Amino acid sequence: MTTSPIGPCAEDEDLMRLVDRQLSVDATARLRAHAAECARCRSAIEAIETLVDDLRTPIAVDEGAMVAALMKRMDREATIPVANVPRNKGRILAGAAGALSLAVAAAAIFALVPARPSQTGDGAYSARGDGTPISLRKGASVTFNALSSSTHSLEAGTVVAQNALLGADYRNVRSGASTYLLAFAIDSKNTIHWLYPAYEKEGTDPESVLLETANGPKKMPTAVLLDSPADGPLRLVSVLSDAPHHVSEIESLAPPGTSLDALRARWPDAVIDETVIAISTSPSLRATP
Repeated sequence: MTTSPIGPCAEDEDLMRLVDRQLSVDATARLRAHAAECARCRSAIEAIETLVDDLRTPIAVDEGAMVAALMKRMDREATIPVANVPRNKGRILAGAAGALSLAVAAAAIFALVPARPSQTGDGAYSARGDGTPISLRKGASVTFNALSSSTHSLEAGTVVAQNALLGADYRNVRSGASTYLLAFAIDSKNTIHWLYPAYEKEGTDPESVLLETANGPKKMPTAVLLDSPADGPLRLVSVLSDAPHHVSEIESLAPPGTSLDALRARWPDAVIDETVIAISTSPSLRATP
């Protein structure tokens, strides 16, 4: 059984029964309340709901072309080394991302094969058959990771070194609809560290990153070295939106305004999630995720 900071998570079978409306009223209420505070369970429920919805949509897929494209990408990305990233005086440091973990990439992409909206001839995902645009929640997602010689997904409670390179993968099947990303970390002293967009020069106001369409997990082009984050909990926050936002909209908020609930209330049409990990300055963790 997986355990989150707020208590034990439900088994996958119970999550499927929840989506299928086979749980009791009390059990449903308990699980929904847990999922509201647990990113792992919330993401699992959304994935199951997306699968159920997409299985109702006719699928036209050239599996051979999809496998060939995956193998080509694996061959290409396997040659990309983890960059030696120099520090600078900015609040964050952006550098080239390391090679994608091929086993993780293959598993994630093949897992998406049966659960997707209809596909156009050029491989881009379109709106559903009834013409309804794919929502942000169902069409896009972000996963944070730490980079060393490989890529490690960051789950709630993971402890990383203060000098770990942080990055993210995203999925975006919303062809024909703009999807923007703000991603930042907030350490135990409420200092904001920007991941995407990069924010290295005071007086500028970078705009959120416009995400390309990505049928499977796609690596963000830069990894980030946080500028001396404080020991303790580190909140990794992603904001997906239909319209661009700016760094100043987060920087101007006092700490209560940067809580997950406050951000969701501020931007109700956005998809805002967080993963709480921990930063450690222990020598045994240096240069390791």
